[in-house]
Amino acid sequence: LKTSAKPQAAKPQPPGLLNKMSVSGTPVKLDYNEARELAELPAKIEILEQEQGDIARKLCSSTIYSDCPDEARTLQGRFAILEQELMKYLTRWEELEAKRSMGRQKI
Repeated sequence: LKTSAKPQAAKPQPPGLLNKMSVSGTPVKLDYNEARELAELPAKIEILEQEQGDIARKLCSSTIYSDCPDEARTLQGRFAILEQELMKYLTRWEELEAKRSMGRQKI
């Protein structure tokens, strides 16, 4: 199992966000809820990464597969779910950061 995140290439700005900027002529800013969400994402990501690390350490033990195969399968399933949740949070973080940085730019 991989425990390190793959480096992600810089993504182009979402087309919907670019269209909003160009149509209105004013930068798009984060609203209150988006700003709160952006502030909370690092803590959420850290919690998931800690849990993922704990599971990875348990799965590295060879005895779990022979002594508790059901627990090993459960942990593998949880690890996969955590990976999906992490990717969702990281993607959202990128979206909000991109929106925030566009709001700071002058046209």
